[in-house]
Amino acid sequence: MPNILGRSPFEILVNLGVVFKSPEDGNGPVVFYDRTYVDANGNIKNYVGFHYYNTAIIEQSPEALEYFSHLLAETIKVNLPPYRHIIAGQQEDSVLITAVVDKLLYSKAFCEKEVLAPADLKHGRKEDSILFFNQQNIQPNGNYIVFEGVYDHSDTTKQMIDSIELNGGNVVAIACIINSSEEKFFCDIPIFSVVHIPTPQYHQDVPEVKKLMEAFNFFSDPKHDWLSLKKEMKPGTKR
Repeated sequence: MPNILGRSPFEILVNLGVVFKSPEDGNGPVVFYDRTYVDANGNIKNYVGFHYYNTAIIEQSPEALEYFSHLLAETIKVNLPPYRHIIAGQQEDSVLITAVVDKLLYSKAFCEKEVLAPADLKHGRKEDSILFFNQQNIQPNGNYIVFEGVYDHSDTTKQMIDSIELNGGNVVAIACIINSSEEKFFCDIPIFSVVHIPTPQYHQDVPEVKKLMEAFNFFSDPKHDWLSLKKEMKPGTKR
């Protein structure tokens, strides 16, 4: 990727193909997010929206991986005391986590995932699963940074925080490449990101998305269906 350092982080994400959105004609599709809510009938459903960010694409370019891991490592270094922190996250983010850890000389820990129920698309629900850390992987009183490729106030972040704290660790920050929420803190825990892109998320029965949901014009697992999703969405060019 030529002149990667001559562009802004957001422009680089666009050029890499990390940032995608639905066409602006209102015909969708929408994607499911990990964040959930309880509807008027007491059913748990996933938020949906018109944007999707696939930070796994960064791992395919050594130059981009070096660039974004450096920016995130410097952000962490500037904002936290010079202790030996531990970066914790999901195995699917292991390449990004390792690149950041190597720059900071930190340790790392990976959670496990237990599937509780398969996806129920008829009722608007992705696969139901929970993330957790085994007790032997958490250092008592260790200072942890929870990593997400994209932070969007999702249930996965809270599950990792809860599991670390339950096993005696201290969560001192959340680190991500993209913060797509409106927040800069989660329950008083600071969120450090390379790029902040506040992105609307919708309940499935609101006018903006209701017809698309009824027509099953959605991707419930956008990461798994990435190649198909790219054909129906287009690269994002605006923040």
